[in-house]
Amino acid sequence: MTEDSSGNVWVGTFKSGVYFYNPRLKKFGHLKIKYKQREKLSENRITNLYITTKQSLLICTEDGLYEINPSTLKAKLYSTASGLPSNLIYSAIEDDTHFLWITTSKGLVRLDIRTGATNTFTQSTGLLSDQFNYSSAFKDSNGLMYFGSAKGLIRFNPLQINSSIKAIPALYITNLQINNKDVEIHPTGPLRSSVLNTKDITLSYTQSSISLDFAALNYTSPKTIQYAYKLQGVDQEWNYIKTNRRVYFTNLSPGSYTFYVRSTDSNGEWAANEKILHIKILPPGGVLTGPI
Repeated sequence: MTEDSSGNVWVGTFKSGVYFYNPRLKKFGHLKIKYKQREKLSENRITNLYITTKQSLLICTEDGLYEINPSTLKAKLYSTASGLPSNLIYSAIEDDTHFLWITTSKGLVRLDIRTGATNTFTQSTGLLSDQFNYSSAFKDSNGLMYFGSAKGLIRFNPLQINSSIKAIPALYITNLQINNKDVEIHPTGPLRSSVLNTKDITLSYTQSSISLDFAALNYTSPKTIQYAYKLQGVDQEWNYIKTNRRVYFTNLSPGSYTFYVRSTDSNGEWAANEKILHIKILPPGGVLTGPI
């Protein structure tokens, strides 16, 4: 439960969504967020509500964090697709510089609501636990933050959290499999040199089922590195695959493709470290026109 500057009292429920009541105006209502003919809030357990200094309503759910614009009542969803480590959100509060601090089932996140940039903090970066508790977040009059975790209370000054030093991890494609078999270097094969340095490969139509392994070298917090990939010619958008480091492509049609992969950096932000591999699948007969 929370109250905004207009006197609206907002109440979250476990399975009935979010309601509001204005005692001065005697106004009562039910907030609904519809997506593909489904009412998202009523399908979710509301875990916490929070009003920001700009009077945006933050709705923490077990399926992501919703930000409600107070003027338009339009909703924006923050989830794993936008960089959060988990969709199970316990709480969200704002610090004195207007960053949001979000507790999840897989770590603590600092979110710049103006840009969407995130920093994720976990056990590997010094937290007591990745698991936080419901309704266990507080900011005191000095701006200090308090969060209850599964292993105790965490307290810190958010102004002293330095995320400006970014170590951009080197990213490599580390292995190529064709039809579930590792490909060895061979002067007449698809790999003429190490896959680490290969920029393009040409395959026959019988070699159109492949997998690619990749890895980002990060020595500070390697377990927190997340990946995203896109195969131009198949995908329109990035595919966010968390910490998975292998992707599969089955029965690719003859043609030219470009594989892109990227990772997060040591602060949990998407790094400028894209690795690119051009892939050509030849048709029967072995001739394909056009650039790779």
